[in-house]
Amino acid sequence: MRIAWVALVAGVLLSAAAVGQTPQPNDPLVSKDHALKGVVGYIGPRMDPKTVKVDYPADLGKAKDWLDAYVDLSICVDQGGVATSVYVTHSSGEAILDAVAVEAASRAGYSAAAMNGARMPVCGYLMTFDMFLPPRPAPASPAQ
Repeated sequence: MRIAWVALVAGVLLSAAAVGQTPQPNDPLVSKDHALKGVVGYIGPRMDPKTVKVDYPADLGKAKDWLDAYVDLSICVDQGGVATSVYVTHSSGEAILDAVAVEAASRAGYSAAAMNGARMPVCGYLMTFDMFLPPRPAPASPAQ
């Protein structure tokens, strides 16, 4: 029974990928990455770390002496490796930092998910976005 279910799910997912569908989080025809983990032949999407560019707001350093925060994100990735939607699933507690993480994840490049070698759109790719800025050095004392 389990093999038949997996084959049915894979068939639906591959047919959705074949029509070039843009993945949306609530679309029942788009696979959920977490639901496919462990299914033979499935390779989930992965973010390419070389493509991540984080633009911290200029005034962030003035507001904080240091920063160590994380944001959990849920990402939809199309069969071309492009993020089509990014949602915060666990906030850092700072709206500006959440927005920075969403923007960086939206612009990053991804490897597409695949089932038995066929690329497919997927939603629910979960990622923790960790932001760290070291403490600022103490201001230099004026020369006397």
